[in-house]
Amino acid sequence: MRLPTSFFANIRFRDVDGGVRNAFVPLADLDNRRILAKTLQNLGAYFSGKHQVNEDALGKLVASKHKAKRLNFAARVGWYDGYRAFVLPNRVIGASRSDVRIRPPRLNSPGHAAGLGRLRAQRAPA
Repeated sequence: MRLPTSFFANIRFRDVDGGVRNAFVPLADLDNRRILAKTLQNLGAYFSGKHQVNEDALGKLVASKHKAKRLNFAARVGWYDGYRAFVLPNRVIGASRSDVRIRPPRLNSPGHAAGLGRLRAQRAPA
């Protein structure tokens, strides 16, 4: 199977409750500060009451785009890279030929393995 050609940035941020979260945001969102700010707000990111502080933080985030480590998320479970790596819903067995590691499918994607964690949680006895 071929890896998807969509690229994402893994952004680590502090939420409004003081916790730390990770979010995978489409890489193109880093080109537009307004869209990036809206996406992060919708994910619960904390924003300062001072406009300039927010602008500086978004500027640093946008500037880090070119230094980011690359990750490839498999579209679905199965064999990849000429049967060198087998992707399961939560891990990858084997390694790819490239320097960019293959990661399991994103759980919030509409792919085959997307709802496995939610189904187990729903079926668990109370």
